[in-house]
Amino acid sequence: MCISLLIFFFWMSPAAAQRALVQVKAVFLFKFPDYVTWPPKNRPESGGIFNMCILGSNPFGNTLEVIASKQNKYSYNIQYYSNSDTPENCHLAFSQTGNSLKNFGSGVLTVSDAGSFSQSGGAIEMRAEQGRIKLIGNLKSIENADLKISSRLLGIMEVIR
Repeated sequence: MCISLLIFFFWMSPAAAQRALVQVKAVFLFKFPDYVTWPPKNRPESGGIFNMCILGSNPFGNTLEVIASKQNKYSYNIQYYSNSDTPENCHLAFSQTGNSLKNFGSGVLTVSDAGSFSQSGGAIEMRAEQGRIKLIGNLKSIENADLKISSRLLGIMEVIR
């Protein structure tokens, strides 16, 4: 199975490979809630609404809506904002640049694919390396947001303190 996937990705055009990586990032956004515990004041209830905020450009196209329609644990409310907006009630906030995610406080998981996002204070960075997505988590930022990350998620990410 792994060999067939490697052959598949090897023969993909660069544009198709880039689209595949974007889709993997989108799937991660929907998997994170399974491995994160939010503080009581901002905790999404199972079966309740989960607010996912996308700031700035949207690299996912309609992929987020397609994935959201197939989810059962939460009813996903995907909201799009410009980088200058200050959204409220986000459980997870994603931005390609990462700059607009600096102002979020407690109870918001900040995620970006911007280089050095985790080193500059973001919670989780999704870095593309050699055709794969590498997760980098900043434990201090995660703790400052009053979030708890499960050991299963921590086990697959590079952790910085």
